Amino acid sequence: MKTTEFEDLVDLVAGQLVQAIDALPEADVPFDARKLSSRQQMESYIQQRNDPEAFKTLIQQQGLGPVVRYAQRFEKRYRNMTDGMGEDTEVTDGTNSFGSEAL
Repeated sequence: MKTTEFEDLVDLVAGQLVQAIDALPEADVPFDARKLSSRQQMESYIQQRNDPEAFKTLIQQQGLGPVVRYAQRFEKRYRNMTDGMGEDTEVTDGTNSFGSEAL
């Protein structure tokens, strides 16, 4: 089937558009990322800490190494924050929400 001049032009423009998009640099952070305050970061960690499925999803998205470093950093902050708060705090027995030795 013979292409028309218009179809050739559309193919040319589409090819140039794809090349231009491919040449764009990758962003250092996701498009919808936003900087969170320390409090917001801790609130997010606590929600994830208490939800094994959230941690599983985070590991699938970010990889095990970065998630372990994240958990170590925030677990230390969490424990410092809850030290001396009494028996009604969530962390009382040295285990995390997964029931294993805390990081």
